[in-house]
Amino acid sequence: MNKKQKHGLVVLLIGIAVVLVGAAFWAVNNHADEEAGTSAAKLLAQVETKISSASQTASAGSAVSSDSAASGRQSNAKPTASGSSTSTLSLPEKDGCIGILELPSLGIKLPIQAAYTQDALKTAPCRYTGENGEISRFVICGHNYRRHFGSLQSMQVGSRVTFTNLNGTVYQYTVSEVTEIASNDFEALKTGDWDLSLFTCNFTGQKRVLVRCRQTA
Repeated sequence: MNKKQKHGLVVLLIGIAVVLVGAAFWAVNNHADEEAGTSAAKLLAQVETKISSASQTASAGSAVSSDSAASGRQSNAKPTASGSSTSTLSLPEKDGCIGILELPSLGIKLPIQAAYTQDALKTAPCRYTGENGEISRFVICGHNYRRHFGSLQSMQVGSRVTFTNLNGTVYQYTVSEVTEIASNDFEALKTGDWDLSLFTCNFTGQKRVLVRCRQTA
């Protein structure tokens, strides 16, 4: 084998190695993506059951209250608020979750976990900031898995976003800005005029996709 042939063989072997590494990397990422989607779907079903149960309890409480008022008796029942809300956030927690986020334009419906950790993000998006009694500064973060926040950059200004808490209260939002910030620019998460922010890493991991939303009636 002459020098030229040896050089060609080396290039070929390097090319094969690159392809194999790329295929392995894709397989690992695809497996993680599928696992994340399955985990989120299971958790979503559990959260939906909790919300349905809370709504039924609230409806029953309302019926008892109405019956008592009709008979002239004072009721002590305090049914949970339901329907749309433009008031301060109510974020009750149960079994590590606080509600459900829906992005209709992307066909996304995800459970939201109460506490942000790297391990929790492998299952579903998490609350990054936001507490009971606040109107704004509610931030949700998620991985860029396909079935999590992978298509977040496709959101458009004016798109509708909803968050339903565990009591069944629905908070309506409209996207006001879609942008990117540096991956370490945490101050950017605090600035501006917004009520809800969603963020994830872009595909390079060098920046974060940031979606700002304003609460609507």
